[in-house]
Order: sequence, then C-alpha cells, then structure tokens
Amino acid sequence: MGRRDPASLAQQAIWLAARSAPAGSAHHVPLTARLEGELDVRALVDACEAAVARHPILGGAFQEHGGVPWVGPAAVRPHVAQVDLSTSPAHRVPAQVADLVRRETARPFDLCRGPLARFTLCRLARRRFLLLFVAHRLVFDEESKDVLVRDLTCLYGAFAHGAAGHLPPLPPLREQLAGEHDRAAAVLAAARELWSERWREPAGVALPGLARVVPGAGAGDCLELSLTQEVDNALDGAARALGASRQELLVGGLVTLLHRYGNEDAVVGLDVSTRTPRTRDCVGPFANELPLAVRRRRGGGYADVVRAVRAELRDLHAVREVPLAWAVPGVGPRLALTPVSMSCRRRSADPGFPGLDTTVEWTACGMAARNALHVQLVDGPGAVAGNLSFGRGAIDRESVARIAGHLAAVLEAALADPDAALADLAPPAGDEREQVAAVG
Repeated sequence: MGRRDPASLAQQAIWLAARSAPAGSAHHVPLTARLEGELDVRALVDACEAAVARHPILGGAFQEHGGVPWVGPAAVRPHVAQVDLSTSPAHRVPAQVADLVRRETARPFDLCRGPLARFTLCRLARRRFLLLFVAHRLVFDEESKDVLVRDLTCLYGAFAHGAAGHLPPLPPLREQLAGEHDRAAAVLAAARELWSERWREPAGVALPGLARVVPGAGAGDCLELSLTQEVDNALDGAARALGASRQELLVGGLVTLLHRYGNEDAVVGLDVSTRTPRTRDCVGPFANELPLAVRRRRGGGYADVVRAVRAELRDLHAVREVPLAWAVPGVGPRLALTPVSMSCRRRSADPGFPGLDTTVEWTACGMAARNALHVQLVDGPGAVAGNLSFGRGAIDRESVARIAGHLAAVLEAALADPDAALADLAPPAGDEREQVAAVG
C-alpha cells in the first residue's frame, strides 16, 4: 500500500454506508482460534506482526478527498494486546473470556485514524490460549479468514523454529485492484439490463416471530446452526444428481425454507466473491452483496429451487463486480439490501499451528445486526458450520432457534429426496407461518 491509494468499489460502498448511518459493530468481522499446547508467545506475536506487514491493508485508514474515500497508512500499526486470565478461578474464566470477546468485537474502530484490525492474545491456563482477531469489513471479508489463518500458521511455524518467516510477496494494493473499474464498466450495460428486469425493493418477509424489520443497524445476537453429518454426506450425492455445487444446494435450502414460510418471492442478499487470481491470497473486502430472488413455482420442489438458484448465480456472477447502486437509479448506500441475507463459502483444509491443538471459530458473531436475519454457512472438510445472526429488535431468540431447526430439517429432507414437493419438505406448518413485516 502506497501513501494513498483509491478505495476499491467494495470499500466505497461500505464507506458510504458506514458514513450515512450509525453501524455499530455491524461491519466488524471477528475470528477466534483456541490454541492448546506449549505456545511460543513471542513467535505468535511476531507472526501476527509479519501478517500485517504482508497485508498492509490491515494497517490502513481511510480519508475522504473530493467525495471519494482513499486508503493510506493508519496513525499506528496494529499490535497484539495480551491478557492473562490464567490466575483467575477456573470457574470464572469462561465468563471472563466471553466478556472479553464481546468487548473487543464491539469496540469501535476509528475509520480515519485506524488501524482497522486488532489482535488480542489471551492466556487461559498454562497451556491454553485464545487468539482473537477483529477487523472492519473495509479491510477484511469472510474469505480473508482463510488467508489470514493460513499465513499465521506458516509464519508461526517458521518463527517458532528460528527461521525468518517469509512468505512469497503479494502484489501491492494498486496492482490488486488494477482493472477493477474497467471490468465493472465493461459489464455495466449488462448489469443495468439485468437489474431493470429483476430489482424490486423488498416489500416484506415472513418469518416465525418476526415483529418488525428495523431499518439500520441495531443490537444483535447469534445462534449456532447445527447441521448433521448426514446432511454433509448427502450434499455431494445431491450435487452430482442435480449438477449443482454444494454452495448452490445450501443457498437453495434457505430459499426453500423462505418459500415454506409463505414468501412467494424469496429474496436473499447474498455475498458474491469478486476475487480474481491476483487477489486469491490477499486479505481485503473482495465481495459484493447482491440480491438473489427466486419466485416460488407451484408444484415445484427443492430440485426446482436449486436449478433456479444456479441460474440466478450464473447471471449474478457475470456482473459480480458492479455495485448495485451503479446499475439501479435510486439505490443509495445502505447497510443491507434485504431483510434476510446470507454468506455461504467453501473453506480449505483445517488449519493447525505447528505443535498445537487448534480450533478455529469460523462463524463468530459481530454483536450487531444490519438486518432481521443473516445466515452464515462455512462449508469445510467434513462439516458445515453456521450461525444465524439476528436483530434483537426484530425477532426473538426463541423464534430464531425455530428457524435454525427448520432450516436443518428442510435441508435434511430435501437432500434425501430433491424431487419432493415443497409441501412435503418438513416444517413449518400452521402457526409457524407467522407475521409479515414491511421493510422500512
């Protein structure tokens, strides 16, 4: 990163949304790793600092010039704060850790001074540690988690063995973003045509227990989504049978559930990756939220939904780098496009810090909500991890727990029989198809 570089299209959209309305921690992306064993603390601190040097966007800050955000070095670089809870009574440590994670996740970032990322290393016992990383979405997306963890494990292994800890250099920010505007401009006409036919302001959504859709960010919470091993095993077979990807099957599960709740048009704000071969190994906000809409087909079932999702995703992929505001007049900066949103990605092999038992929480909660419900799924080796984040002012925790159970049940039933009619795919029925709240 040079002294000052123009912000990317994604950064411009996030910047404008964050400046137009209070967002709290809705744009904060937390990542936690539990480490057990003989940790070399100095090597881990060095690895974190080396990762920041490798990905200087983590040490960036933003300033607006001529109405356009630019990114440059922060006033100070990210550092590793250290907290020792090993002398606390064992029964108090879990609550203290939860409180620490909540505080650090929710603690505001100064977008203009930076830095927009921070590390906290917490000693829980002599051989147990928690590494907490929190970054602003201006500099970090969900796929960046894989990149950062992979780099940290490599760097830690080198430093722990007395090596230099170098990784192959990455292109500077200007080169990472080279051609982005040209690529978006080249398909702008196609994007305008696409959205002229498909974009509609979401009018409402039916969810169990939904009281209202709260405009803007608000206090949020999250609930873990548990998918069985049978669901994970069935994904590959269903993917072969339907000619679809695992991601398309999972997105299709949420769309099917929304149809089951009585939503004739299921509209989901979906994170679409804009990464290129040049940015594959880079940390940054390489994603664009776009609306995916699938109308309920009478007499159709999950297989029909998946085919529709696949077709929609192919069309979205062609214009993935074009911000919706570029293509649709009147769509200004907003924290969320739709009341229900989703991020669904495939991650690589399980990481491991050399010599340590490592557990990474890939779906940690940001402690704030930017819409009524956000479904996060991470499809990893041998399991699909997930959570449901929700706005406390929009829906209660018990209703979200029902939604989580319904989604798991619908996926299990649909994957077992993709051609089953919609009405045969598990709950909900009767009183579960509750309120519809108008957006805005």
